[in-house]
Amino acid sequence: MSMAPASLSSRQGTVPPEPGARPDLACYDHVIVACSFGKDSLASTLHLFEKGVAPQRIEWWHHLVDDDGDVFDWPHVPDYGRHLAAALDVRLYFSARQGGIVREMLRENAPTAPVWFDTPTGRVTVGGKGPPNTRRRFPQVSANLSVRWCSPYAKIMVADGALRNQARFGHARTLFVTGERAAESANRARYAVFERHLADCRDGRIRRHIDHWRPVHAWSEAAVWQILRRHGVIPPLPYQLGFGRLSCLACVFMSADQAATLRHMDP
Repeated sequence: MSMAPASLSSRQGTVPPEPGARPDLACYDHVIVACSFGKDSLASTLHLFEKGVAPQRIEWWHHLVDDDGDVFDWPHVPDYGRHLAAALDVRLYFSARQGGIVREMLRENAPTAPVWFDTPTGRVTVGGKGPPNTRRRFPQVSANLSVRWCSPYAKIMVADGALRNQARFGHARTLFVTGERAAESANRARYAVFERHLADCRDGRIRRHIDHWRPVHAWSEAAVWQILRRHGVIPPLPYQLGFGRLSCLACVFMSADQAATLRHMDP
């Protein structure tokens, strides 16, 4: 479960497909959407519907960044996701790093905590056996994931572990879908739309074929809201309060106005 910091600073660009390539949605055994329940991951899911992917073929993977408390997560979001998954007939699986962001932030002379993830047959726990180390750092406001470590350690590496440690993905084809959009930042604008996932092992003994697709990468924010309206999806509470995205409740990228709102809501 450990990963060198240099690997965290660039999450794309393994073996690119041909320019303009798009996935053949009918050829996959598993279709997974990394779903924060934010507008972009919801739009990605609804786009799959409109491209003919049946809801029953889709799995939502939602990473809890707290695990055992309400510090960084919006406390209502998991229940929102459960109700929406039931309404859309999509399977929902939760996962987390034990102790979440708080435990990793305060880690002192200890290995990075294990990861747990729900599966069709129950909960699995892996990792947590690395060398002792000390972090004791807040995530930094940076595009470099080796210092803005909250995203990889609480989300990206959690998904990687779940993909690598389930036999059902071996000798199968999996499409992993995320909702990054180019308009969000210069860094995200450089992401590939379609590529091999870092957990891909199609040339190895277990033939784990995993593609990574960002279907709304070129979309405007207006297009995202339009598809939610077409399908009658009510966005989660933060958008209704005026927040522009569903990030962590206590996100290090929050503006001064957002911090003032958070102080009023949750002193």
